[in-house]
Order: sequence, then structure tokens, then C-alpha cells
Amino acid sequence: FIYEIDISYFQSLPTSNYFPISIYFRLILPLIINSTQNIIYVDADIICLKDISPLLNQISSKSNMISAAPDVNYMQKNRCIALNLKNHIYFNSGFLIINTFLWKSHSIFQKSLSILEKNPTKFSHPDQDVLNILLTQKTYYLPQIYNCIDLTTINHKDIVLLHFAANPKPWNICWSLSPNCNEFNKNLYQYYEKQTPWSGLPPTLPRNYKEMEFYAKCLRKHKYYIKSFHWYLKYLLAKIKYLIKKY
Repeated sequence: FIYEIDISYFQSLPTSNYFPISIYFRLILPLIINSTQNIIYVDADIICLKDISPLLNQISSKSNMISAAPDVNYMQKNRCIALNLKNHIYFNSGFLIINTFLWKSHSIFQKSLSILEKNPTKFSHPDQDVLNILLTQKTYYLPQIYNCIDLTTINHKDIVLLHFAANPKPWNICWSLSPNCNEFNKNLYQYYEKQTPWSGLPPTLPRNYKEMEFYAKCLRKHKYYIKSFHWYLKYLLAKIKYLIKKY
């Protein structure tokens, strides 16, 4: 089933190039899909490498509001300090198993909107930050194999859900040149993409001046000097246009 979300609910919430309005859709899902106790939410930049059935059988007996995996170590530390969270493990909201009944009974959607509207500039990771605030002591923590972001901390053979959380994404033109790309993950996304209706689509180009600058640097590092210079000029023009529009 495809659900069209009315974005007017979220118009007053903070967004950016990296956090579009769609990040808030996970907040309203338990109100839309309300005929089942648990909803599995998966970010679009996650691919499933192994069967998750054992996890679902385990979760069915839990009474926590959500199940989620801890974020990478530096994010856990930095965000807990920034949000003044005590005795809390900061989780990543890319993969969630949500208890819809508890979510609705505790008005998580409404409380999330209220916090974000009152403090639109406080949160660097808006939906994720507010969920960590509201769900402290209400979260069942999963092993990071169910939301693997840092490949250096997990045995690759154990990964169930691989999260391409950082930029550039594997569908970006810069992916194969970026530090995030390695022998293990280089072609994983493309392997699954070829099995979908989107097979054969060209990679996406940089969308803003920051991505243009990053692409130019990656090209230069790999000795594509002429192409790097071309994208560096595009970056300068895009940044000038952004600054003129801003001020």
C-alpha cells in the first residue's frame, strides 16, 4: 500500500538539504497504520543483507515503546551532551520497531511536533533528537548489526541491516570516490538496485554548493584534475548565489 502524507502537518518544522520534510513521516506512521501492534520503519538508505525474522520473534514479547540500535559512539556522546540526556544511550532512528499502541497512548507524534516547533534551531538531527528526548527509558536496544553504520566495529558477516547514513549516498555520482566507499560496500547498493524498476538510472549529481565542493575535492584526490576544476567553479558559483539569496 502507498500512503500519501499531508505535509502541512510538518510545514513549521526545521528542514535542511540533508534533513528534508520526509524525515518526519516516521512520527505519524503509527497513526496511519493502526491495525497492527508493531510497525517496522526502515530508512531508504538501508539495505537488508540477512533474514530479520529471528529479531521480530524476539521483539513480539517486548513491552517497550520502540526498539532501536545505538548510534555510533561519537554521536552517542555528542548528542547526549547537547541534549542534556542523563543515563541514556542515544539511538539512531533509521531502523525502528514501533509499538503503535504505546506510541498513540503517549501522544508521541503530538509531543514531537510541540518540541520541534518551540525549538526549531536546537536540534542538529531533528526527528532523531526529539525521539531520544521523549523515549529515554522507553527503548529496547538492539545489537548494532540491525542498524550498522560504522563498518569498522562489526564483523561484516554478522550485519543484518546496513545503513548508508553518511553522505554521499551510494546512488550519488561521488560515491565510488568517497572515503565511505570500500571493498565491502562499494557495489552492494547497486547489486540490489539492479533488481528494481530503478535499474539503469544515472547517479545523482551534487545538489548544493557543499556537495559540489566535496565532489571537487574527491575528484582532485583521485587525480581527475580537469573535472575537479570544473566542479570547483560550479561550487564557487553556487555558493555565491546562496549567499546573495541568504543576505
